[in-house]
Amino acid sequence: MMPTGWCPGTRPVTGMLATYPETSCVRIFFGPGDGLPASAWTDARRPLAQVPAHADVIVSHKDPDVDASAFVAAWQATGRTGRLFLVPHHEPEQQTGGDPAPAIFRQSWTRARQQVGTHPARQDGRLQLAVCWTLQWIRRVDATGRRTNNWRTWWPEHEADAVDLVLGDWYPYDPTARNPFRPPAYEDPAAALAVMVELSAATGRPWGIAEINHSRITQAGGFPVDLDPDGSRCADWYRKMHAWARANGCQVWSHYHRDGGDLTDRAAEARALRELIAQEAAASQRLAPALETLRAEIERRWPGPAGS
Repeated sequence: MMPTGWCPGTRPVTGMLATYPETSCVRIFFGPGDGLPASAWTDARRPLAQVPAHADVIVSHKDPDVDASAFVAAWQATGRTGRLFLVPHHEPEQQTGGDPAPAIFRQSWTRARQQVGTHPARQDGRLQLAVCWTLQWIRRVDATGRRTNNWRTWWPEHEADAVDLVLGDWYPYDPTARNPFRPPAYEDPAAALAVMVELSAATGRPWGIAEINHSRITQAGGFPVDLDPDGSRCADWYRKMHAWARANGCQVWSHYHRDGGDLTDRAAEARALRELIAQEAAASQRLAPALETLRAEIERRWPGPAGS
C-alpha cells in the first residue's frame, strides 16, 4: 500500500477530509519563523491537530534551531498510529524565503539526529527523517543538456545514517519545451519519475512524493496547446503516475492541493484523487490483520520500547 493524500494549502483540513474521505497521508508546512511548535499537535485550531490519528503526516520546517525532541514527544503523547515523516529544511536548494546555506543545512541535520535520531519510534519506523528536494531543480539542465544543479550539495553526507527517506516535489518540467514549465503534453510516468528511482538508488534510501500537481494543459493555463479542456486527460495522468509510483517503490504520495493544484473547481482530477485515496484505504484494510499479527509477534519476541 502507498498512503495517499494531500497538502491542504489554505483550505481547512476538516473541509479537505469531507471532500477526500479515507485520506491516509497529510502534508503540513511550518514556514520560516514558524519553528516547530509542539502545541500544534493538540491545538484544535491548527491543521496538524485536525489530521486523523491513523494518517501518516509529512511535516517540514524551515528554521534551524527547532526543538524536534519536544515536537516528537508531543506527537507520541497523542497516541497517533500513523507515521511521522519529519523534514528539516524542505526544498533548501531553492535558496529563497529563508532557505539555509549548505553549512547551516548540515548543522540542522546534526541537530535533528542528536535530538531524535535514537528515538524508539524511529527504530520501529513510525518516525522517519527525510530530505525533500524540488525535482525541477534537480533535473534542470543547460543548453548543452548538462545538469546544472547537484543534489549532493543538499545531501547530509555527514549524517547519512539519520536519513530514512528521500522525498521529492514533482511539477512539470521539460527542458526541450519553449517554456520548460509548460510542456505541450502529459509526461510518461516512467520518464517523469525516473529521477526519484535514480535518487533512491544513489542514496540507498526509499523514496516518496511530498508534493505533486499538474495543471490542465490549456492555453488559458499558459500551455502552448488546448489539449485538455475538461481535465479528463489530466485525471488519467494522475492515475497512471500513481500506479507507476506504487509499483516502483514509492512509500507515500501527497497531492499539492494549493494554488494551481487546488482541485476544488477541477471535478475530473478531484474525482481521480478521491479514487486513489479510497484505493489505498481499501488496501490498508485488507492488510490490517496481517500487520497486527506481525506487530504482536515482534512485541512477543522483542518486548520493550522498540516494539511498542
